[in-house]
Amino acid sequence: MILRAGWLGTVDAGTLSAMAAGQQQKTIVSAGQRGAIVDRNGNELAFDRLSDTVIATPYLITDPQTAATELAPILKMPLTAVLAKLIVSGGYSVVDQGVNQSVGTAVRKLGISGISVQDSFSRDLPSGPVGAQMVGLVGQNGGISGIEQQENSVLTGTPGVVVENQDPRGQALSTAVNRPAKPGESVQLTVDSNIQANLEAILAGTRTRFRAKAVSGIVMDPNTGAIYGMATAPGYNPNDRAHFDQAAARLRSVTDLFEPGSIFKIVPMAGALQEHLVTPNTRIVVPGALPLFDITLHDAEKHGTAVWSVSEILERSSNIGTVKVAERLGYPALASWVGRFGFGHSTGIDYPGEAVGVYPQYGGPGWSGVSIGNVPIGQGVSATQVQIARAFAVIANRGRLVTPHLVSKVAGKSVAYPANSRIITPQTAMELDAMLRKVVSKQGTGDAAKVTGYTVAGKTGTAQVPLPGGKYSQSLFVSSFAGYVPANHPRLVIVVTVDEPGVGAYGGTVAAPAFSQIASMALVRLGIPPG
Repeated sequence: MILRAGWLGTVDAGTLSAMAAGQQQKTIVSAGQRGAIVDRNGNELAFDRLSDTVIATPYLITDPQTAATELAPILKMPLTAVLAKLIVSGGYSVVDQGVNQSVGTAVRKLGISGISVQDSFSRDLPSGPVGAQMVGLVGQNGGISGIEQQENSVLTGTPGVVVENQDPRGQALSTAVNRPAKPGESVQLTVDSNIQANLEAILAGTRTRFRAKAVSGIVMDPNTGAIYGMATAPGYNPNDRAHFDQAAARLRSVTDLFEPGSIFKIVPMAGALQEHLVTPNTRIVVPGALPLFDITLHDAEKHGTAVWSVSEILERSSNIGTVKVAERLGYPALASWVGRFGFGHSTGIDYPGEAVGVYPQYGGPGWSGVSIGNVPIGQGVSATQVQIARAFAVIANRGRLVTPHLVSKVAGKSVAYPANSRIITPQTAMELDAMLRKVVSKQGTGDAAKVTGYTVAGKTGTAQVPLPGGKYSQSLFVSSFAGYVPANHPRLVIVVTVDEPGVGAYGGTVAAPAFSQIASMALVRLGIPPG
């Protein structure tokens, strides 16, 4: 007996003490309310809704089988799953959480010894699919995607803890610890929920009309980088987890790469203009075909040898003419200009999972003699839609590289972003602007992007989809239009990308009409006057 007492008082003392404390004390952890995510006008995009959590104290449950039989139909859980929660070791087990408060009331009415219900929170997105890809999802341990993940540390509240001393029957005698929960801070976005909703509707309509695999769009302020709307169709409903599609939850404007095609032609044009190798009026001989090592380059529209100005080359979206301009730069300088416009690098956008893209460095992996024929026309280089929007913003704001962003305020305080860096002169930007305005004309490829009462500047793009082995599909395309409006005083940069349209192929006929619709809607919503 003496030896046993010594054993219990020394070796087993810690274990027995913990068991005693577990039966004499009850710890109740209450969730801290997660901060809300709101749009630029204060409209809630995500917030914590009051719900209930069903908790079991297993050692106080005298008949787990009967208790599980009563709880299962109310909680709409399998009997075996509920029973497993009731027979675990220890004094605390979460049976179900995030349940409707009416369910919690029904559980309370059962009066089962050892079963309690406490207030908790569940995440609600009141607008359903609107902005869901951008806002993201919340899991048991916090944000797992989108802004919910990006700003998780700010949004997450501090849990509250109550430790009660109780008698053998589980009745509270006194409170040992009482630390109240603290709510998380709110996050305000630059997004306008009305623009976002209409953007998603237009993208969905474009996808249906052209039977496309997906359609993405972005609306951004070229002067600040603030994003008013960004989405991909098809989208998803975050409130319907039963039919959750991970692919549809992806915000492709940030996470997915594509070969941009002719919208990329602004880069070699900007470099050649900035280095005074050409002017918009420089005349260049453009043959009907251009042999380059083992490939022969053609234009979309067949023609004989022509003499076009640099402005006409961009207006007609001539591949051969663009390569002729790029040859004056040379590939090392061209690669430098690609990097200077932000391609191959992060834009700094405050969203997780950003892809940066690649382009062949001179003499490095992926570079060959034909790179001078591929890269200037947006093939053999990959980019995100956000990078394209940023590049066109350079022309719209007369030469500055801005930081695209979604968050404007955290806990009521404005967020500062890196200062804009100048990469081309205002003169070069104005020359490019005049050339891009001609694209949106009856003589150009982007006539369908016109907006009544407003001047528009932009560029069409049609790129063949790359296939394994370095070849390109002859039937699958990515069709795009990127531009800004009003061209006289740019306030919006808009990019539309149609992935593998089943009807049509060219950016001027597939993506440009969607640009016009989005621009018309956003201009009215923001009260931007004609110009």
